Amino acid sequence: MAKAKAKKKVSRASRIQGEGDYDATRRYLRDVEKFVHTADIEAAARAAAPRNAREARELKQAEAAGRRHATGAKPAKNWFLRDLESIRRKAREHLSEGALTQNYKGSVEKAIGLLNHAVATEIVCVLRYKFHAVAATGLSSEGVREEFAQHAKEEEAHLDLLCERINQLGGKPQMNPEGLLARASSQYVEGENLVDMIRENLIAERIAIESYRDMVRYFGDNDPTTRVMLEGILAQEEEHANDMHDLLVAHEGRPMLAR
Repeated sequence: MAKAKAKKKVSRASRIQGEGDYDATRRYLRDVEKFVHTADIEAAARAAAPRNAREARELKQAEAAGRRHATGAKPAKNWFLRDLESIRRKAREHLSEGALTQNYKGSVEKAIGLLNHAVATEIVCVLRYKFHAVAATGLSSEGVREEFAQHAKEEEAHLDLLCERINQLGGKPQMNPEGLLARASSQYVEGENLVDMIRENLIAERIAIESYRDMVRYFGDNDPTTRVMLEGILAQEEEHANDMHDLLVAHEGRPMLAR
């Protein structure tokens, strides 16, 4: 009886609990070995794969946190403040470039070229609308003439914005009338009557909308200042197109242009 109690005590003593639980360790190693030899690793990997973009993002963040923990690296807090000295130093360099700093990501030359393309388009639009505002005739032309004149003013404001942005980028606005129509997207069409004028302006606005949308996508985050400016111009061009469409419907009695 005493031997049995002693043996039981020894058995219990050998089973150290907590982090030193030898039995648990042996069981764990057996389970791992069994899994390695019998489990379908590929199926398990597929099952553990992220099911959507949110899970993939969370997995990436967890992996990054694990690597930082393993290497002892600290999260990048206040990175902007730590880099402030570098920003200050760079700001003192190349002062002749004005607003154009070293972290401008796009191509300055291509940006100026695209903006000058828009400059030519806006000049043509201003001239066309001004002509139509003067030449429009007919019993119901008064309101249409006022619309044309208002659009001419707004297109001229677009022109001013584009020229100023080109200047900020260190370029020169191309205002020379020689070759103007070749540089512009829209056309200068006078029209034979009031409906022709409205239709031609609607077509020109639709061309401008397409051009500005492509430019907004091109500039993106590479030049947010230019992108935001173009988005404002685009919004007003869409408003102009809607105005011309409403006038065309009113004078033609059809909700859509004939194909």
